[in-house]
Amino acid sequence: GRIKCVQPDCDAVYAEPALARVLSDELFVQYRAAQDAVLEQRLFTQLQQRFQVDLASAKAEFERAGTVARTAQDAAATAEFMRRQYPNAVQCPRCSAGPVIPENCYDLQAHHGEHAQGGRGRISNACPACQFFSRERGDWVRWNGQMR
Repeated sequence: GRIKCVQPDCDAVYAEPALARVLSDELFVQYRAAQDAVLEQRLFTQLQQRFQVDLASAKAEFERAGTVARTAQDAAATAEFMRRQYPNAVQCPRCSAGPVIPENCYDLQAHHGEHAQGGRGRISNACPACQFFSRERGDWVRWNGQMR
């Protein structure tokens, strides 16, 4: 917001008292208004840049929170599906991993380690997390609905 010397090789600026002496009052007021406008524009630009940074940060936080919320909703929906699909599911009494769906009959030892039908591996009635095993289904705890 300052007026430079008109000479091409000169970097000097006119001092405001000198301008006030040579300019009419009306022109000096216009000069000061132009300086104020330049200052306001500079401040506006700085605030806009800061706002854009804050907005980007808030947007990233919002998206992160939305992802966390969707993940929690997905986990809750999966747990609800599992509760409905496997009402007799149990969980490990040692580490609380669940749901565990014991396969075949109540004597968990009878089928533990057998080859599964259709060649899909072996039946395991052990806890998939800590390998706890008991042949008695009653030693397992009814699943509390928490996916672990």
